[in-house]
Amino acid sequence: MQPAPELLSLLARYYEASGAGDAEYLATYISHDPGALVVGTADEEWWPGGESIIAIWGNAWRTRGGLAVTSSNPQAFREGSVGWLSDQARWIRRDGAEMPFRLTAVFHLEAGAWKCVQAHYSLGVPNA
Repeated sequence: MQPAPELLSLLARYYEASGAGDAEYLATYISHDPGALVVGTADEEWWPGGESIIAIWGNAWRTRGGLAVTSSNPQAFREGSVGWLSDQARWIRRDGAEMPFRLTAVFHLEAGAWKCVQAHYSLGVPNA
């Protein structure tokens, strides 16, 4: 297992794109593979398939705009053609309020470029 600064750079660029609503970036970040999966924070947010993820997220970013991120402190590692990262950060909503979230993501090296094949966003919920 080795540190993966290249995945940290990818995540930073993804957060930039999210804040700017740059939907075109998604096609370079998300794997187009049908096995790709993103799980969001809401019950219905389960998106299988790279092409579907890119289309759904792209439409959302174009429709509502992006979602800026702050307070990011990710860690990333890789082994061979697989990499993963984790982050605890905050979304900045349009009204200025901040919402903490957690992210884990898995990447695969495809034709010399790292692509996100699985991501899971969650919100902390008290055990009680």
